[in-house]
Amino acid sequence: MIRWPFFDPGPMRELLDAMSQDPRRYVHSERGVPMPVNVYQEPDALVIEALIPGAGPEDVEIHSGEGMLTIRATSQIADREYMHQEIRPTQWHRQLALPADLKFDEAQASSENGVLVIRIPKPQPRQPEKIRIQVTRKDEPAAGPTIEAKPGSFKEVKPKGGRRKPADA
Repeated sequence: MIRWPFFDPGPMRELLDAMSQDPRRYVHSERGVPMPVNVYQEPDALVIEALIPGAGPEDVEIHSGEGMLTIRATSQIADREYMHQEIRPTQWHRQLALPADLKFDEAQASSENGVLVIRIPKPQPRQPEKIRIQVTRKDEPAAGPTIEAKPGSFKEVKPKGGRRKPADA
């Protein structure tokens, strides 16, 4: 029978234990671990779902500016003497480039079961405005016909108080 030397007590076993429990191996960058997100659109809002296991609502910071959304969260783990520890305190960080015309000041966030949901309302499209244009022609007095202009359609409105004179009169 061949024995596996890594299970025997000794300096190699201690080195492997130290490497497996080194907290630095869990840090992916200086800013923190990137959290997984889903981003989708609803008719009236853009929705971001982010996984932040172990972080409560008081452990989350959300910032926005110039079309960039930044989410930071910290998951807390009780400090005790563990026999085996794989769950560690984690700094979560994610930045998302979003359309700048979203209504960031009206955004709402909620957190449940380790899932952060952020809803950012979309701007409503502007309704076309009615524009009145006064048109004066050489053959008519100053109070000539008015054209009502709407996007895609124009119609001539005859001046009040009389009919338009024919051109050959």
